[in-house]
Amino acid sequence: GSCTAQCDAGYEPLCSDETVPRFGCQLQCSAAKFNTSFSCKGRPCDAPARADIENAAAEVCAEGPLISHNTSCTTQCLHGYEASVGTLECSLMQLSPPTFECLGLPCSAPVGISNAGEVACKEGSVIEHGSVCTASCAFGYISDV
Repeated sequence: GSCTAQCDAGYEPLCSDETVPRFGCQLQCSAAKFNTSFSCKGRPCDAPARADIENAAAEVCAEGPLISHNTSCTTQCLHGYEASVGTLECSLMQLSPPTFECLGLPCSAPVGISNAGEVACKEGSVIEHGSVCTASCAFGYISDV
């Protein structure tokens, strides 16, 4: 007869004669012993869906769409954005934290503009993502923007 290997939730069987875990691992009984053995390996995690993360890179995790158990997803965003967390840890099909955000990086005020004020923006030398720079000119000059 035969026996189908089973593991606890979050794990999948790896037959000793195979290289990839899979459900349906079969052990054959012959003359009071099985032809192979098995172990239970933690199942991988799916990377977060790109559609759920605004400004994420095409490949949300540097490691690809499947993250191995007990490893991490290195988060990736489009140029000009930074991930709210650097890594998501995978354990038994669950990422922790489960997702991340891509936050816009600030801009530095422009430099090298003739007759600009000491700082070219009235808001200061760093302008937050989504904010505007109001031109600041040296005394006696006005902005042409």
